[in-house]
This record gives sequence, structure tokens and C-alpha cells, in this order.
Amino acid sequence: MTATLSRRERLEVILAGQKKLSSLYKAQQIFSGAVCGSLRQIETLVLGTPELIRSKAMQAIEITHRKRFVLSTGCVIPTIPYGNLRAICNSMIRI
Repeated sequence: MTATLSRRERLEVILAGQKKLSSLYKAQQIFSGAVCGSLRQIETLVLGTPELIRSKAMQAIEITHRKRFVLSTGCVIPTIPYGNLRAICNSMIRI
């Protein structure tokens, strides 16, 4: 069953996935729209490796069952190594 949420509550649900992968699943249970997130800006995109990014992306894709999910940071994307950017793109191409 989908709850009726205010605009602010919807935004909080959408951004929930940035903190914990389990939050993506919970967000999908109470929000009928798409959820986004799972890629932390500094820890994953800037300091992480392409392998870490692919792993985080695939975990989020599996948790959301490839439905109503947008792989993203929750905000702006900082300057990141080219290999890490390619890893994001390649993760989505593979599904």
C-alpha cells in the first residue's frame, strides 16, 4: 500500500537512499515514484575505485529490483576521476 506523502516527505524519501541501501527498499515501499541515490559523493565517487562504484551500483539495482530507481548521488556530482564516471555508466549499461 502506498501512503500519501507531502512534498517534503516525498523529497526525504527520495533522498533516503543516499545514506543506506536498505533505505532505498524502504522508500520504495511507501513511495510510488522513483527513488534515487546510493552513490556517496566523496567516499565513493571521488575516493573510491571503479570496482567499488560498480559494486555499490549493482547492490542498489538489486535491492530495488531494477524498478523505479535512478542511480545517482543525491546532489551535485563533484569532479571525479574519468574511470569512476565510466564505472557508473557501465553499471547501468549492463542491466
